[in-house]
Amino acid sequence: FDARLRLVNAGAARIATVESHASHVDHGKSQISAGTTDAYYMLHIQNRGTSVHRQGGRMTTIGPGDLAFVDATRPYDVVFDDEASFLVCRLTASALTSRFINADDFVAKRFFADSAGTRIVRNCIEALWQESQARELVADSLIEELIAENLRFAAHDSVHWDARDEKAKRCGQAVRIVEQRMAETDLEVGALADEMGMSLRSLQKVFAANGTTPSE
Repeated sequence: FDARLRLVNAGAARIATVESHASHVDHGKSQISAGTTDAYYMLHIQNRGTSVHRQGGRMTTIGPGDLAFVDATRPYDVVFDDEASFLVCRLTASALTSRFINADDFVAKRFFADSAGTRIVRNCIEALWQESQARELVADSLIEELIAENLRFAAHDSVHWDARDEKAKRCGQAVRIVEQRMAETDLEVGALADEMGMSLRSLQKVFAANGTTPSE
């Protein structure tokens, strides 16, 4: 992991700015056993470049403005294919588990940059970082609780964005089928729905979510 880090304490949380070359962070059993006995999560906010996060059989790619988090008590890896900059915030597990029914449902998931929840988390951590440059932040649990509560809202907000992303993927799949079969005289909306294994109404909803119709 070839990077430059600047670290500050923010109450029970830790925040770092990272400038990294292309790297592969492999957090395996040896790193876990050598680390702290306290359970914690690592929150990753991408500023420049992209990164791939893997944990528990899930994989996601995040870009500028997006965020993702992982459970540091279990193996994970993060890959930067090129130079990247990002913010990392370490939160104790208790701060999240008291707010999430199951925080593991959200590890290695993309929180979209355009969602209100993601923006709130990003703005909060960026503001705390800037504040830490002027003075020492109060060493109590309130700062960590503020971040964790914002992250809980972002997780709730991400459910809507996951659904929108899935509809966009299905719309793209349908468009590719149409492009391949455009010359066929029997191509119609009903046949397209059948090929995709969807009802006609479901297919129409997919296109409506993307501001168009199957016929268009």
